[in-house]
Amino acid sequence: MNVYHLMCLWAAPAVGAQQPAPQAAIPIRALALPSAISKETLGSINGIKQLPDGRVLVNDYARKRLIVFDKALTSFTISADSTGNASKIYSSRTVRVLFPYLADTTLLADYGAGAFLVIDPNGVITRAMAPVRTDDLMGLVQIGAGAPGIDPSGRLLLRAAAVFGGQRPPPRPAGAPPLPPATLDTFYIARADLDKRVTDTIGFVTWGRMASPAPPVTAANILDPRPTYVNPVPIAQDDWAVLSDGSVAIVRSHDYHIDWIYPDGTHASTPKMAFDWRRLTDEEKQAKLDSAKRIVDSVEASGRHYSVNIRPKIGPSGQMVIDSTYPKIEYVPLSYIADYVPPIRAGAVKPDLDGNLWILPTTSLQARGGLLYDVVNKKGEVFQRVQLPAECDVAGFGRGGIVYLSKLNGSNGFIIERTAIVGAAAVKQ
Repeated sequence: MNVYHLMCLWAAPAVGAQQPAPQAAIPIRALALPSAISKETLGSINGIKQLPDGRVLVNDYARKRLIVFDKALTSFTISADSTGNASKIYSSRTVRVLFPYLADTTLLADYGAGAFLVIDPNGVITRAMAPVRTDDLMGLVQIGAGAPGIDPSGRLLLRAAAVFGGQRPPPRPAGAPPLPPATLDTFYIARADLDKRVTDTIGFVTWGRMASPAPPVTAANILDPRPTYVNPVPIAQDDWAVLSDGSVAIVRSHDYHIDWIYPDGTHASTPKMAFDWRRLTDEEKQAKLDSAKRIVDSVEASGRHYSVNIRPKIGPSGQMVIDSTYPKIEYVPLSYIADYVPPIRAGAVKPDLDGNLWILPTTSLQARGGLLYDVVNKKGEVFQRVQLPAECDVAGFGRGGIVYLSKLNGSNGFIIERTAIVGAAAVKQ
């Protein structure tokens, strides 16, 4: 179980819960029936790249393999896997993110080797390339890494591993409330020039987190675990992506607007976008807490631990060893649950190949039987919404309005469907 996503921490009340200025009705587009469906079932779909000849490169992170499908998605070859049967080895520490690079090449990061793997236009890993800073690879494995990309000068745009702000508060005095106050973590968006071997910072994203006091050190030099605080409301955090022209779009969660960083270095902010702000009553908050308690209790009753902390300790010979501790589960009081559901969460922002940004809001009154994406142009306008079929999500894009969907295939995994937007041009700048 992914504890992080189920126990999302405190989210600040939505100060931007006022609706933006009225706008014309936003059309809702459907997707055409699939023009191709993969026969092969994938463990996961962590990045799709349509190759120049129409074939499709897919990163199946769950089953540790890099696959190239033919244009019809009926047959495939394996470019890399973990068994040694393919020409290249898919490392156990390969990162999920697959993102575009120069001249129709693609990058896949191998965190264990401390390198980017360069994939040519045929879907073949041809060489390894050192990052400017090895720590930048760590940023790609962290939650909220965004959608990395490349600018017109060939510089990589990615989330750096470093964190600033959100300093740990001092220990709470006796009699203080059981929950510490919230702060913000702020993460850099880095621009790495692989030729000059320099990296600078061009922007930042923020997200709320639950601050907690420093854990006490016992006589045995073991760090005591801090409680795990369970909050069923999604964490308030920004998300970001690199568009096909190299522009960086940072979607701010507090009021659902976009801050832009353009390839020439200029910045802009566009107005708040339309969003169905949902206010939570105390009864709804309590119902969500009760549901979270049932989930935690069922996990603990099965003999597993809902949360595990990895802590260092000093061994008998003075060496540092790793120990596992199981923190007490505590539930936030109603007063700490956000009054409004934040507009987005991690992984909500996806750039297509036609210069648009696809955003999946957390709430939408217009969704019908599947996910409903906002499609945003460079003016920061939601110019259309796209309704997805049930049990499908966007896995990637082709040019000219082509959309690749991931679809659940029973309990076996996922299949890919290629489709297109019905009744609208792919681009509206």
